[in-house]
Amino acid sequence: MRPVINRKSRSEVVAIGDENIGILYLEKRGFISVGERMEIDEYELSRSKAQIVATKLIKTIAKDRNISFEAAQELLSPKPVDGVAVDNSDIVYDYVEEFAELQSLSALNSNTLAVAIATIFIQNRAAYPIQIDYDAAINATALDIIPQSLHLKNKQQIAFGGFTGHKVIIKGNQSSDVSVIQVEPIEQPLSEGDIGFLIDGRKYIVGSDEWTIEDTKSLDENLISAIYEFYQNERLGWVKPEPVVTTSEDEAAGESLQLTGTDSTGESNTTESETRVLVAGTAS
Repeated sequence: MRPVINRKSRSEVVAIGDENIGILYLEKRGFISVGERMEIDEYELSRSKAQIVATKLIKTIAKDRNISFEAAQELLSPKPVDGVAVDNSDIVYDYVEEFAELQSLSALNSNTLAVAIATIFIQNRAAYPIQIDYDAAINATALDIIPQSLHLKNKQQIAFGGFTGHKVIIKGNQSSDVSVIQVEPIEQPLSEGDIGFLIDGRKYIVGSDEWTIEDTKSLDENLISAIYEFYQNERLGWVKPEPVVTTSEDEAAGESLQLTGTDSTGESNTTESETRVLVAGTAS
C-alpha cells in the first residue's frame, strides 16, 4: 500500500506569454517539486562551481601579483577599449589549468540555464488547452474548436473554469487537428474564446515526454524569459523577496566575469509562427 499525503490543492493553469511571442499554458502549483528541483540543480550546480572557481582564481592572481581583487579581476576579464577586445593571453597561459576548468563550467550561462528550466517546465507542467471557436448552446453534442495537434480519447474530460466549473466529456476518439469534436450533451453554454483543459479526475493532464531542449531553443526568447520568471515565482511561492544589496567578492566575480571565447550555447532563437497556442505534445 502507498501512503496517502493530504495537501490542499492550489493547482490552476495560467497563460504564459502572448500572441506575439506565443502562448503556453502551465500548471501553477505554488511550489517546486523535488523531482523538478533535482533536475534544475544539475544545471545550477555548474554555475555555482564556476563562481567559486572564478573567485579562487582572481584571489590567486591578486596574491601572486600583489594587486587588489578588483585589479586582478580586470586582468582576468579586461573590458574592451574602443570596442576592441584586450589581449589577456599572458594571464591565460600563466593559469592555463584554472582557465580550462573555468571555461568548462562557464559554458552554462544564464541563457542556457533559462532554456534548460523552460524545457523542464514544459516537460512537467504544460497543460493541454481546448479553445472554443464558436458559441455552443446547452445540450450541444458538437463543439467547434481551434484545431490542436491532440488525439482526444473517448470519455476524456475537458474542464472549463477549473475543477469547480463546467466539465465536458469527449464522445468517441477524436483525430488530431480537427475543427469539430463530438461530446456528450453539454450542461452549460460555451462561448467563442472559452478555453478548457484536459483533466484526469481531479488533476490536470500535463507534461510531455516528447518535448526536447531542441524544441525549446526554437521558441521566442521572450517566451523563454517569461517561463523562467514563472519558475522564479513558483520557487518563491509567489512571495516577493526583500531586495538584498551585496558587495561580496564572490558575487562580484560571478556577476561580472566574462571569459574570452566562451560560447553561448543554447540561446533561444526567435521564430515566426501562426500557431495561436503552443501545445507541448500528445496528451496521454
